[in-house]
Amino acid sequence: RDGFVDAASANYTSGSISVFLSQGDGSLSAGVEYVAGIECWGICTADLNRDQHPDLVASNYGSGSVSVFLNNGDGTFAEEAGYLVGDHPHPVTAADVDGDGYQDIVTANYPDSSVSVLINEGDGRLAAPVKVSVGAGPIAVAAVDLDGDGDLDLAVLEKQASSLTLFENDGAGGFSAGHTYGAGGYPYALAVGDFDGDHDPDLAVAHQHTTDITILSNDGLGSLAVTGGFQVDNGTYSLVAADIDGDGDLDMAAACLNQDGINVLFNDGTGDFGANRKRYSVGDGPVWVAAADLNGSGRMDLVTANAFSSNISVLLNLYCVDSDGDGLGDPGVLENDCLPDNCPRDHNPDQADGDGNGIGDVCETCCVPPTRGDCDQSGSVDISDVSILIDNQFLSMTPLACEDEADLDFSGVVDITDLSLLIDNQFLSLTPLGACQ
Repeated sequence: RDGFVDAASANYTSGSISVFLSQGDGSLSAGVEYVAGIECWGICTADLNRDQHPDLVASNYGSGSVSVFLNNGDGTFAEEAGYLVGDHPHPVTAADVDGDGYQDIVTANYPDSSVSVLINEGDGRLAAPVKVSVGAGPIAVAAVDLDGDGDLDLAVLEKQASSLTLFENDGAGGFSAGHTYGAGGYPYALAVGDFDGDHDPDLAVAHQHTTDITILSNDGLGSLAVTGGFQVDNGTYSLVAADIDGDGDLDMAAACLNQDGINVLFNDGTGDFGANRKRYSVGDGPVWVAAADLNGSGRMDLVTANAFSSNISVLLNLYCVDSDGDGLGDPGVLENDCLPDNCPRDHNPDQADGDGNGIGDVCETCCVPPTRGDCDQSGSVDISDVSILIDNQFLSMTPLACEDEADLDFSGVVDITDLSLLIDNQFLSLTPLGACQ
């Protein structure tokens, strides 16, 4: 317990899990492997014995079981304790479904169309599974209090049935089927969060063979309605909700297996994710993505498990004030961790600078030689340009036709310093202005 978040992966081919300890700076140690069941598929954390140390639970597709690894408290784990659950469990999740303060275990069993609920006996051991019949091909399950009654219900994503079914908790960990919603073709990944800021948990569904993410908003009583649809790259196998940009609302990251990358979708605060999406490359075949603060920066980093390259990728969340969204920071922001942008007003991730003057080519397209300051692009620098810049800075804030003309100090940002230079040029020392190049 060093205060840093570690990582663990489920290893399908070897039937094992790997534990990667944090080094405190976002890097991870080499993985330590523990034997699980046949074709280990999913993994989650839960403090099963309430000793304040997170334990690990893995689902085993081939052996129809879950493996429990109790934490020794020093970053090592006891040998596996196995429990049969049902045919080919896919994901596994931990939640206190019976309200006794201990984390229970729930699995989605794909071919026999069931979920299994394993109640925690209080010492880290699990009771025999209770199966709940669900729609065809359950591929994801989430425990969430959708109806606001204080206990955790189940939302089950059913791939073969192309549906999402809610199962109401009776307060003691028993479940009965509720409403079923259409979920589109090949639904595969499920995320939970208050996306629209109304203090009720909503659901997001991603699809294996399409580019759609669907938002189902909760009315606070457990009824869902589709309120948004957004695009990601094809082949989403995992979806996670987290406040990635630190603005107080939940964003999303999608692991897109077919593109060897993740898509990060930023929430505008109302549940709209369509305006701002970024792509990041990771290893080959990302099938899982998780969010955590790995380096103690206070920002949510991302980790992916990559099936085809048999490794994990860590993406640290850098502080970056980036007005044009190209991954490079605005000049003059001392707190930025990212590289400075040579054209902060225009999206130019390649930072092309043909003349080598430190100003991106895309920023120089409208500046007419020889002299900067011609804000109205009349062909001469005069008092009209002073008036335009005063208006831009202090009055109606009317956008400039060519901001490069007004960036007289070559800072990449038009501000009061540029206005001072233009006033000086026109009325005071008549200092010459810099040249357009």
